[in-house]
Parts: sequence; structure tokens; C-alpha cells
Amino acid sequence: MSDPAPEQVQVTDFWRFVEQRGDGDCWPWIGQRQPAKPSATSGYGYLYIGSVRTPAHRHSYALAHGRVADDLVIDHLCRNPCCVNPAHLEAVSNVENVMRGASPPAENARKTVCRAGHSLTPENVYSYRGKRHCLACKKQRQQQASQQPGFKERHAARIAAYRAKKRDEANG
Repeated sequence: MSDPAPEQVQVTDFWRFVEQRGDGDCWPWIGQRQPAKPSATSGYGYLYIGSVRTPAHRHSYALAHGRVADDLVIDHLCRNPCCVNPAHLEAVSNVENVMRGASPPAENARKTVCRAGHSLTPENVYSYRGKRHCLACKKQRQQQASQQPGFKERHAARIAAYRAKKRDEANG
């Protein structure tokens, strides 16, 4: 996202849409906002610079720290989407921003043990369909399945069917 230069908006015009409180407090954007998600206190603020819609928190960061690199996003350290206090904002990669959040992928990435209590170390994790899985749990499931009555017969039948299919494909 290429931002307009901060100097294109008069600083006084920008800050008149901000409820400035104490230095450590959130400064809510009182201008236009996106609709809020149910989990948020209010939506992200935005303003138009010419015909370009610009996130208010991104513009606030740019006014305080200079232009934001196109490959970075602005993280609200306070977790308040309408806050434009530059002290509460940090430019980070999108991956870093997601991992700092409370989304399911971020929560799962922070887990160190599986549901059964096994450590999720690189040696004990495998990836299937883009998700991490516990290798120790997989081995336990396989062991339990192999103990079920009729497993050997079903397994032998599946192998025979697979080999017959491959033989038929090869013979054309």
C-alpha cells in the first residue's frame, strides 16, 4: 500500500479528529470509521487524502515517524483499532502482526504441547494440510488401530486392492 506523503494533510486537520488524552492512554479517532467487528470496541479509523482512503493509524504513525515502508503494517500495541496514539503503534511485518494477535493461527503457533500433553518440538511435529500435528499422538492412534479386531485382515485387503489397481494401470 503506497501511502500519500504525510505532509499532504495539514497536521492540524488530522489531529482535530483525534480525542487526545494522556500520553499513555489511547487516542481514539473520532472521524470516519469502518464498521466494528463484534469483538472490537470500535472499527479502524480512516481519512481521505485527495481520493486515496488512508487508515488513520497508519497516517498517525507516518506523521510521528516518517513514511511507512510498503511491506509493513501498523500494529496496535494497545489492541484498540480506533487508537491513533503514535506511542501505541509499531510498524511490523504482516506475519509479525498476525502472530501477535489472538487469531486461531496465532494461538496455535504459540502452543508448546498437544492436547495429550506431548511436547510440540520439531522432532515430534509433522505438517498435514498446512497444520501442525503431534507425531506421538499419531503413533498412539496407529498402535490402537492395529490392536482392533480384524485390523490385519482389513489392512491386507486394502494392500491387495491397491496392488491390483496399480497392476491394472500398468497393463493398461
